[in-house]
Amino acid sequence: MRKVKRLLLLPLAAILLALATGCDDNNIAAPSFIHIDKIELRQPSVNAVSADSGFYTSDIRGAFILMKRKGVAHEDTIGLFALPLTAPILYSGEVDYIEVSPAVWQSGQANAMVYYTFYKRITVEDCVLDVGDTLDLGTLSTTYDITLNDLYFFEPFEPTEGDILFDSVMTWMADDPDGARSGRGYGSLHLPDSMPYVRSMVTRSFIATDPSKIIYLEFDSRSDVQYSIFLRASANGGAENDYSVVNIYPSDEWKHLYINLGKTWAWVNHAQEFKLLVHALNLDGNQGGEVRLDNVRLITTSKVL
Repeated sequence: MRKVKRLLLLPLAAILLALATGCDDNNIAAPSFIHIDKIELRQPSVNAVSADSGFYTSDIRGAFILMKRKGVAHEDTIGLFALPLTAPILYSGEVDYIEVSPAVWQSGQANAMVYYTFYKRITVEDCVLDVGDTLDLGTLSTTYDITLNDLYFFEPFEPTEGDILFDSVMTWMADDPDGARSGRGYGSLHLPDSMPYVRSMVTRSFIATDPSKIIYLEFDSRSDVQYSIFLRASANGGAENDYSVVNIYPSDEWKHLYINLGKTWAWVNHAQEFKLLVHALNLDGNQGGEVRLDNVRLITTSKVL
């Protein structure tokens, strides 16, 4: 059983909730609370694709919470909350378990926070909730819930992992720990001021035969210029074309992105074979820069929420 801390306080949310029920004391239903500071990703103990623990970067922004009360057959849906969270619970008593599902910003959009099925759900068992008290779960941890068959591709840009799997347009900065998101290396796509764009492509094709599966491209990014992710495929068995997946805006800081390829893959009739490209864009016509990528992974699963 996980040990948890209790915060003996009544947050403002409790006061507001009490006021919303009316002024009659007999009608007030005082809640208890669950608090989570953050959820961290740790290196898997099995099926780890990289021996470098720094490869397992993440940006878990929220959590779906379910609760199973003692003696009750069904689960209660508490809701989706942004981290850090303090969730009011209109219940006091023993709890069989609280289930926490890590959620992320899909394609970097705050209004598209989804349960990331590649991460294991977190279960906290045998808890007690008390009216006016906060069950403080602190910092939780999760890991990947995938098999090696779910992994299409990974590129940590580390010297210990062999040659990089992007074409020669992508410069492999193999020994620049100060410039990398983690470890010693990263990929750099240089866009000169005089060029409208530069394009780099992963040197292998990906085979995906099951349209029911979810496919995500996940990576760390830091960029001086806007760039785009493209999927190259033949939609109807004819010539290959490039299809835009997402545009990514400049960022001075490293950010972790979760890109759902499903919509674009469906647009090309779930082509069994596709490639991935990165286009750095000179939108002003005279301002180039660098696109840095690190800890790239392409993974799939058939699991749903």
